[in-house]
Amino acid sequence: NKIIIIFMDEFQEVSNIEEVKAIEGTIRRVAQETKFLRFVFSGSNRHLLSQMFEDSNKPFYLLCEKLKLERIHEKDYLAYINHAAEKRWNKTLEVEVIKDILTVTERHPHYVNRLCRRLWLEAKPPGKDDVYRTWRQYTAEEVSQVAQDIAGLSDNQRRLLITLSRESGVSKPTSQEFSKKANMAVPSIRQALEVLVKQDFVFITEIETYQVLDPVIQVVLSQ
Repeated sequence: NKIIIIFMDEFQEVSNIEEVKAIEGTIRRVAQETKFLRFVFSGSNRHLLSQMFEDSNKPFYLLCEKLKLERIHEKDYLAYINHAAEKRWNKTLEVEVIKDILTVTERHPHYVNRLCRRLWLEAKPPGKDDVYRTWRQYTAEEVSQVAQDIAGLSDNQRRLLITLSRESGVSKPTSQEFSKKANMAVPSIRQALEVLVKQDFVFITEIETYQVLDPVIQVVLSQ
């Protein structure tokens, strides 16, 4: 009579398995019949997850409650990073230094961890210059990976992604003003934008602006 939680991360990868419908059907049956199991499904590809759980023709339709996770808030990172700094150097970092870390990484958890891992190798607490120098070094190392990540995009999709990378956030990507910046026709922007959002290259922020999801891709393409 114990509750067991089964957590399945990157669950969208199930859709790549040939027997996907059989697997989904089995999980749904178990989830509906069990008394003591609780399932948590998560993943990094929001579009594929939405297809799996919001398509009325799929086995998982209306099976679960949806919980959208936003990026970790700055105040929570401040406490967490300073706790780690005290363990490493027996002193906290300046608040502005932590804010610089969160600014360049845009609070993307993967890159916050990557950047801090490098900074924590230093013998003394990093300063502002250390943060920006280390971030520049890291993004320079990722150029070939970015090229590989965007290799499957069309010319229009790449052009739009580059233009969005050079902006801090675009509220009206189909406006004439932005169309001139991108050197693209508005219908082409609409088509390219739909693909970029579906493939998680671009996301819509809480204030309804369009922004490049991956800060490393944004840095590399904006140069």
